[in-house]
This record gives sequence, structure tokens and C-alpha cells, in this order.
Amino acid sequence: MGDVSFANPDDAKIAANEKYKAGNYKAAVELYSKAIELAPENATYLANRSAAYTMLRNHALAVRDCRASLALDPAQLKVRLRLAKALVFLGELSSAATALKESPDPLDSAVVKLISEITQMETLVAAATKSLEEATVSFPVLEAPAAKALDAIERAIVLADPSNALLKQSPASPSKLVSADLGNISHKWLLLRAECLIALLDMAEAAKTVSNHVLGSDATNSEALTLRATILYMNDSHPLPHVLQILGNSLAYDPDNNRARLFLKKVKALEAVKKEGNDAYAAANWDLAETKYSQWLDDDNIGGVTRVKILSNRAMVRSKVAKHAKCISDCKVALDLLTRLSFPRSASSASEPSNSDIAASVQSSLFLKLHLRRADSLLKQENYEEAVRDYQVASEIKPQDREIANALARAKKAEKTAKRKDYYKILGIDRSADEGAIKKAYRKLALQYHPDKQASLPEEERASCDSKFKEISEAYSVLSDPRKKEMFDSGMDVDGSSASAGQGGFGGNPFGGGGGENMEDILRMFMGAQQQRGFGGRSQGQHFHFG
Repeated sequence: MGDVSFANPDDAKIAANEKYKAGNYKAAVELYSKAIELAPENATYLANRSAAYTMLRNHALAVRDCRASLALDPAQLKVRLRLAKALVFLGELSSAATALKESPDPLDSAVVKLISEITQMETLVAAATKSLEEATVSFPVLEAPAAKALDAIERAIVLADPSNALLKQSPASPSKLVSADLGNISHKWLLLRAECLIALLDMAEAAKTVSNHVLGSDATNSEALTLRATILYMNDSHPLPHVLQILGNSLAYDPDNNRARLFLKKVKALEAVKKEGNDAYAAANWDLAETKYSQWLDDDNIGGVTRVKILSNRAMVRSKVAKHAKCISDCKVALDLLTRLSFPRSASSASEPSNSDIAASVQSSLFLKLHLRRADSLLKQENYEEAVRDYQVASEIKPQDREIANALARAKKAEKTAKRKDYYKILGIDRSADEGAIKKAYRKLALQYHPDKQASLPEEERASCDSKFKEISEAYSVLSDPRKKEMFDSGMDVDGSSASAGQGGFGGNPFGGGGGENMEDILRMFMGAQQQRGFGGRSQGQHFHFG
């Protein structure tokens, strides 16, 4: 348009109007500018160019032209409303309200309505700021006030730009404005929204807000650069030098950005402690490694994937020194945090990610490491059921891995074995016990719990002893039979509950004879052994009779 000249400003305005109607707002601005050059005191030309700037979302220049036009003609209600709306989009609510109150007709319905909306926006922005401060005053961040802050700032955004009012809540984000058009919204408000999203661990939506909606049009925005560095650090998605460079740029654009300076100092301090922990781990100095990783976790007030990895490191150290309960605890905390980071969701969504969701996530390898680490410690604590669950997740993340498949099979076998009666434990013997040890253990326990010997006990105690005696007999019937014992030792299910202790095995009844356990035989054997030791001073010729 630069090669077109106009002698009459109205001709330039008419040409600009045609471009405006056609949606070519950039060309319209150029033509309105030519008209203004020819007639700089024309309020209409300035008003028209402000409208074109508004359509281009250049609200700062729209404000400039509106104010210049109103200075020439204060009675323009439409221009005054446009000025107030542009100031709202810039986040200057107080100035917007003042501009409206200066209207020659302050009771006009449009003016009254917009003033009311501005008042509501001021209340919502103040509430969002206060709730975010409450959420971030401690670490970890408090989720409830953070969610309240996000809701408040997003309600203010919808009031400012009602075109987003009909958007539906996404189940995959705490935000109601995931697909919103935020091009008109103040960068100050967008950064406040991004801080709320970071507090709620929706890093993807926060990154989109900061990078696309703020830095995309203002690459030197120091606060936005600081938030971008925060997001990259929490995601652990870029090398640390890159994060430090962004923080350096933030401070170069605004040397007074205290938040960027404090964040830079914190990141460097944490990195030094992490290096000490890693060096101790490499030297197999497990105590020092655990101490340093614990120090890192105590000092950290940022969180994110980096925190998950340090928890994972400490869990590994603890597993190496057989602190399996603590290892399991670290893995649980790490997995909970990693799940929230990988799968942010709305407050109304109660669904948990499936194993296939985890397998498809960006952090699948970290999920895998944590599930395998926890499974190993769970096995060592004989918590086979939970170990199987972890190995199943791992097998879905990496289905072709034979080592994981074998570990899952072993865990399932251990779980099945644990649910069987442990006949060795019932008899109080080791698995290496031979025929004689098995007989000896059985004789001792059968004597102790035989029902005939419990006749004088209360009914409840007799029932307990009877149950114990049956269990002892069942254990002996299996372990005294070489074939059944071999099957039991190999992990197969063997039912000894109906087997006769006098059948097969190491000669059947260990007290002699081919029938069941006879109390007279047991006591005769017992008393004979006691008499040999001088039991009770009785003569060897004394007899016992059983009716």
C-alpha cells in the first residue's frame, strides 16, 4: 500500500474502510494512517484506526488511538467502550473503569454493564492472586487453593473475552480453557494462569500458555522466560545449561527480576548436592549417597520430574542396603508424583491411567524403572501379590523383554507358593530336613497336640489343639512320602488333608504300626524316654491304661 498516494484524506479513509470490511486489517491500518497524516485532528480517522488495531489484537496502539480520538471528541460512546475493552485486554482494569466513569453518559446501559464486569474481574484476579500465594507458601504446593486460583483467573478471562464461555471442561486438565482463544488476554493474566497450572502440575498447558501466548508475541518478557525455565527444569526435558541460559536471558532483560535470581541460585545449589550424591553412588558409598539424596529432597522446593528421579536414586540406594520398606515408600511417592505430572486431570475426573496409558507416556522408561525397583523390594519382603502387580505394569510397558517376563513368572509362582500351607513351617523344620528330622519333629508335635491329651482343656482350646494336630498330621503325610514331598518342593499343589499318615512314606506311622496316631503308643514312647532320664521317680514297671 506504500506506493498509493492520496490528496484527499476521505479517499484514503474510503479505501481503508473497504480493506477493513474485507478483513485485511493490516492494510486498513496503513490506509487509515495515510488519512491521519493528511488530517491529524480528525477524531473519526483515529477511531477507525483504533478499530483496525483492535482486530489485529494490538491493544496498546488501540488504546493510544482511542485516547487521541476522545481528546478531540469526548462524546464518542462507542470509542470509549472500545478504549475500556482494550484496557481490560491489557489487564489495566482500574484505568478501564476510570475511562468509563468519565463518559458523558455514565448511566448508559452498556457503560454500567461493563463497569460491573470490570468490578467482577478485579475481584476474581485478586482472589486468584491470594489463593495462589496460599497454595505456594509451602512445599509441596497445596492443591485445593491452587485449583481455586486457577478457577478464579479463568473466570476473569471468560468475562474479558466471552467467546470462551461455552468451552467444555477437559478431563485431562484442571483447566477449563484448554482449547480457548487467549490472544486477547493480558500477558499478566496469562502468566498468572500459567503459575496456577504449574502448581497443579499441568506442565503441558502451562508451557503452551507461556511459549505460544506470551513469548510468541513478547520474546523478551522476563517473567515469561522465568516460568519457561521453571517448566523445562521440572519436566527435566532439556539439559541444565539450557535452563540456566534462559534464566540468564531473563535477568538480562530485567536485572531486577528477583524470582529469576532466586530460582537460578536454587537450581545451582541443588545440582551441587545431586552431584555429591551421584559421586557417592558411583563409589558404592551407600550411606553418603542416601544422605546426599535425602538432603536434596529436603532442600528442594521446586518438584517435578527431577524430584521423581532423585527419589528413584534414593530408592535404589536403600534397596542395596536392604532397607526395602523405605525403598518401597520412595517408589510409591515417586510414582504418585510422576503419575500426576504425566496425567494431569480435572478435579471431577476420578479415572486412573491404564497400563497402556503409562506405556505410551513420555516418561514410560522412568515408570518402568520405578515399578521394577519396587517389585524387587516387595519380593524380598514376601509381598508377592503387590510385586506381581508391579511386574505386570512393567511387562505392559516393555512386553518383549524376556527378563521382565521371567521375573513376572517367578513372582506369580512365589505368590502361589505363599498361599499354600508351608508344611516345613508347620513342623518347625528346615527344607533341608531329612527323614529322621521329619519323624522327630512330628513325634514331638503330635505328642503335644494330640486330642486325647487335651481332654481336660476348655472347649475352645481343645478345638484349637485339634485343628493344630490335624495340620501336623497333614504336613507329615506329605513330607513323609517321597513322591508327594518332591511335588511339594517343586511348587506343585499337594493335598495332604485326606492322606493317611500310615500310608507310604518313611515306613508310615513314626511310632510303629500301620494305623493312625495312637495316644497309648505316643505316651508309652514318651514315658519310656522320660523314665530313662529318671522322670518323676516312678518305677519302670508302672503301667498306664486307656479306656
